[in-house]
Amino acid sequence: MIVIAENCGMCVGAKNSVELAEQALAEAEQSGRTVVLFKELLHNPTVMGRLRERGAVCCDSLDGLPDNPLVVVRAHGETKAFYEEMKKRNIPFRDATCPNVRRVHELVEKAHAAGNAVIIFGQPGHPEVEGSNGWCGNQAFIVNDAKTLAALPAIRAEEICVVCQTTAGRNRTGELLEMLRSRMPDARITWHNTICPAPIAMQGPSRQLAMNCDILFTIGGRKSANTTELREYCKAANAAECPEQMETCREFHEYLEKNGDTVRRAKRYGFTAGASTPLSEVRKCASLLVSWLNADQERVPASRMTADSVVAGLPAASASQ
Repeated sequence: MIVIAENCGMCVGAKNSVELAEQALAEAEQSGRTVVLFKELLHNPTVMGRLRERGAVCCDSLDGLPDNPLVVVRAHGETKAFYEEMKKRNIPFRDATCPNVRRVHELVEKAHAAGNAVIIFGQPGHPEVEGSNGWCGNQAFIVNDAKTLAALPAIRAEEICVVCQTTAGRNRTGELLEMLRSRMPDARITWHNTICPAPIAMQGPSRQLAMNCDILFTIGGRKSANTTELREYCKAANAAECPEQMETCREFHEYLEKNGDTVRRAKRYGFTAGASTPLSEVRKCASLLVSWLNADQERVPASRMTADSVVAGLPAASASQ
């Protein structure tokens, strides 16, 4: 049996960002502008490749923009200074910032304007965290683990606004919040839960699937924080084999060729994917697995699978059936 986990694949925010980029490309066909994906629209090489095939170009600097550009701002968002510079240069753009990320920007901007300190639970250097920090004058304290929390200097602000990267792990974030309150018992800490509900909704069904199959494949970009978090959450169940996440169907095929014995030993296969992975890519990988297993002539003929063997959207318990 091959089962694709419930709720996996592209979230609404990721879908909206891709649709906005596609609309910009359609608009550019009429206006003659060049669609520029400013940095990575989202962390998925398959999606980025398809947009480039349609004519979009990528650019990491405003100074490197081509003539007559139409800029698409990435789903992770950008700094306040970026928008101010875009307006100053009169550069047209379409904003694909995820609404959940935009909420973080609003919260930290308001806190900073009120003279309060800002702490962001998140991964240093991650584009979303860097963008959010840019909405509070790059004055936020970035906390990723117990070590960085312990290294925080004394914060003398009247109030501390605490937010988190929208793809942060729920359990890890809760632990950091408890540690912060324990370390600063007298501080006035205002906690805003800015974790996106989409990755959380993926984790339960995917982990259940991991507990009901022999091997669970995670499909998604290696730069994708939520995909990495998803795989780690499933692996923590200590049930199914959970290989490193794979970015593309081609990469999945390479894995099958290199790890044939491990795959052949399994009887129940599961697939899950992060919030920036198109479900179509997951289905392609599942179909590839069917073909690959059927091509193995050493298997008993009666065990041959068909496309109907791939079950999408069923409860994870179906993996045991």
